[in-house]
Amino acid sequence: WQWRDINDFCHAQWAFLAPVFDELHKHYELDDNDILPFIEDNEKFLRQGGYSEVWGVRIHQAHQLLRQSSASGKEHMFAIKRLFSADSDEFKRETEMLKALSKLKHRHVLQLLATYKFRGRYHLVFPYAKHNLRELWNCIPNVDDIEWVAWSLRQMLGIASGLMQVHCFRPGEARSSILPKLAPEDDLMSLVGSEERYGRHGDIKPENILWFDDMDDNTKQGLLVIADFGLASFHGRETRSKVRPETIGGTLTYAPPEVELHSKISRAYDIWSLGCVFLEFIIWLLDGSQHLQAFCEDRMEECADGVSDDAFYTLFHDKNPASPKAIVRRGVQSWIKALHDHPRCSGLFHDLLDLISERMLSVEPDKRISSKQLNEELSRMVEKATRDPSYLIEPKVHPSESLERPKAEMQQVTASSRCTDLIKFNPTYVLGSDLSLRMLDIARNSRSSFVSTDSIRWGRNSPALA
Repeated sequence: WQWRDINDFCHAQWAFLAPVFDELHKHYELDDNDILPFIEDNEKFLRQGGYSEVWGVRIHQAHQLLRQSSASGKEHMFAIKRLFSADSDEFKRETEMLKALSKLKHRHVLQLLATYKFRGRYHLVFPYAKHNLRELWNCIPNVDDIEWVAWSLRQMLGIASGLMQVHCFRPGEARSSILPKLAPEDDLMSLVGSEERYGRHGDIKPENILWFDDMDDNTKQGLLVIADFGLASFHGRETRSKVRPETIGGTLTYAPPEVELHSKISRAYDIWSLGCVFLEFIIWLLDGSQHLQAFCEDRMEECADGVSDDAFYTLFHDKNPASPKAIVRRGVQSWIKALHDHPRCSGLFHDLLDLISERMLSVEPDKRISSKQLNEELSRMVEKATRDPSYLIEPKVHPSESLERPKAEMQQVTASSRCTDLIKFNPTYVLGSDLSLRMLDIARNSRSSFVSTDSIRWGRNSPALA
């Protein structure tokens, strides 16, 4: 061969050697000269976070076995997450847990499909979601459809079920070799021997719950999936409530009081955050997305440092200035009471608001409901709605209207409070598709039984039920 031919061959061969992603959860070491099989690449529209950047691509169907073709025959979109760090140990720490969770195949927990290293950078491949929960609320500013209420309840249960699997996640002893090395001052996070490890998400918020509109053939509304486990923590049975709050990161708006009270962090952290999200979910269902901003403004309070924030709790000093206490913010309490008094507040919404105010937004971590118990409570609501669809939308007066509400109003906790152990349990996914479909069928067939007044238009006049 002529040197020119050899050179041409060396350059041209890569067009015939595009990689094939043919195995789930596999890691691919790609050559710097590889031509990626992306027939659509939206890298110029990438979103950046603190530790990575994400964009959407479409992979040629002949070069991937990660997802089957859609019903339309069009290639699926995938999300590519490129880590800023090129550290191999950090990459292993993030992906080991994600791969293990993905193998559980929970439909409400984001699945890691594959990983690859390309031109010195680590990349993670996920299913692609056009929107997150916050964007869903903004895209659909108002809902007056029973099917949206039924769907929202099922998604809340699905998210709780997914969180339960995260909370009882046990990756096994093999993971101990890739746990981060801790400095002596971080011994609150240390593990003893080969103790079992338990998961915590650590940053639950609407932006970290993705909305997939092409992953659930049973409903037109799509599927909500918990994502972004980059802050998730796995720690030993005896030390899982001993993580220093200042080391956990996360979003302060949805963070619980123990972050500022310097109490120990446990899985109850996620329950508080999810309670905040569920409360916003109810506001969207009853009042629309425009009122979410009003709720945010009503929560705003000036803190001791002179900076205002929109957290769901307030710290105050009682007799001992060195021992601050926490209370659910007045703005949150007022909104919960107003939602109970809402003209469209049904039995379901009353039950959800009681669950949130009394068992999720408790400033004392050990009084919060566990993810297993939360799953059971929401399952009972789904079953009740299946038997009686009017439970979803028929306005009801709160049964304890004459009593003080919510109990969380007077809850306080001192900085020295300890988080107690949560109950051990085995995860089960309690909501099957048969139950989901049955609930929707009953809802559709029973629309004539729903109340309709001049000011309340649930169900009967809903376009989706017409």
